[in-house]
Amino acid sequence: MTTAQILALTGLPQIEQAGLGDRIQYIEGNLLDTDWGNNYDVVFLSNILHGLTVEQCEIALNKAFQALRGGGTLLINDLFHPGDQGKLSSPISLFSLIYYVTCGGRIRNRRF
Repeated sequence: MTTAQILALTGLPQIEQAGLGDRIQYIEGNLLDTDWGNNYDVVFLSNILHGLTVEQCEIALNKAFQALRGGGTLLINDLFHPGDQGKLSSPISLFSLIYYVTCGGRIRNRRF
């Protein structure tokens, strides 16, 4: 896959078409190693934390908070399980097992 094909999958063309290119910044790179910059109003982590180990999640979340301006917002869109408040469904249990076996990640409860 070429870089252009990957960027097309990120939603960048839609951002430009909507005239939001000056308001939304896409940072290309490994989220654990890349400099995110700072002073952002919002940092959005979407469907990434479940594929990371606990240590990697801590790095990503620390980087996200450091990238925010004072009063900024961190938005997280990911899979969560109910923890002590309920049973895991079979599909969520299977996904969590697959994430753990393939990359050390898992579907976490809201308390992490």
